[in-house]
Amino acid sequence: METKKDIINYLLLHMDEDSQKSFKDEKTHIVNDKLWTPADLFIRQYLNNNSDGFGMHDVHKIYQFLKKNKQILIDNNMINKKGTNNFGFTLWENYDF
Repeated sequence: METKKDIINYLLLHMDEDSQKSFKDEKTHIVNDKLWTPADLFIRQYLNNNSDGFGMHDVHKIYQFLKKNKQILIDNNMINKKGTNNFGFTLWENYDF
């Protein structure tokens, strides 16, 4: 079973150097005046764009990894209950991503 630290380290492996520096710890990050975790950002990227981007790569692979570890994300407050894209359209609700 993965730990919170394992998940953060795995996400960092799939980010470019600038993003790694920005996401060195698991603090939330502001995008369009909303707080997002690194896990949120990978899921948003997958659900909204279905491709790599914004410093994240292997987005499809990471999405599957995060789905597999959903309960760990929820238990450790590593994901928002609801996710939206930059236009406010819902991407997931009640952790159902």
